[in-house]
Amino acid sequence: MAELTLPDGRRAVAPDVEDALAVYREIFDSDDYAAVADIGHETTLIVDIGANIGLFSLYAKLARPRAAVHAFEPVPEIFAALEDNIRTWALPDVSVHRLAVGHQVGEVVCTYFPHQPADSTIYPADKQIQREYLDNRAQPAPVERLFHSRPVAVPMTTLDELARTLLPPGRIDLLKIDVEGAELDVLHGMGPRLWERVDRIVLEVQDTRDRLADICTLLTARHCAFRVTAASQLPHEYGLSMVTATAAGVRTASATGAASRH
Repeated sequence: MAELTLPDGRRAVAPDVEDALAVYREIFDSDDYAAVADIGHETTLIVDIGANIGLFSLYAKLARPRAAVHAFEPVPEIFAALEDNIRTWALPDVSVHRLAVGHQVGEVVCTYFPHQPADSTIYPADKQIQREYLDNRAQPAPVERLFHSRPVAVPMTTLDELARTLLPPGRIDLLKIDVEGAELDVLHGMGPRLWERVDRIVLEVQDTRDRLADICTLLTARHCAFRVTAASQLPHEYGLSMVTATAAGVRTASATGAASRH
């Protein structure tokens, strides 16, 4: 585990410093997560799936200090950093859970990349796009180091199961999903009743295996308004998009002063 200072001066720990700083830039130095600004200041619950070392949870708490955050990260090494950082930053009402979230309850094998832990995934074949991009632009040794990996068995659950056993009742103001290829799995783990509780969803999606089209089809079927934009901090060759979805009847904080369903 490495120690680092974030650009805002906060101390943090991470399995890899450069990876952590890259994630910081993705979250804090772009509009990719502007959906946080659209939720009201009386926000009660934000769910962070694919929490990594806790930077989105930090971003959300700085924007909406009254919100409770439940953060999920399955890989033990990354989770240890998440737990340490949330404690170091003294963020109130943030609960961390060492769980993967997907379409079933059980155990799954995650491919862990120690030198780019934010890319750890249950769909390692999807990383071939990044591998080919870097192979054409970097020396072999650094690329080999980046893509050095090992399998890690992690516990998995579904959002439906979490809603039944762990999450507080009531509205989910924002559901953030960044799970390196398993976004559709997470959405398939939500039944109709849970969909009715979620006001907003923001996802990072890599468009492999028609994943983006399938997600857009599902959001349309659930009567969500949504927009798709290119992920601003990453090479466009990666095919990464940000999808921001809003449930029917939800207004933005900027338009109303508070998010509301009517």
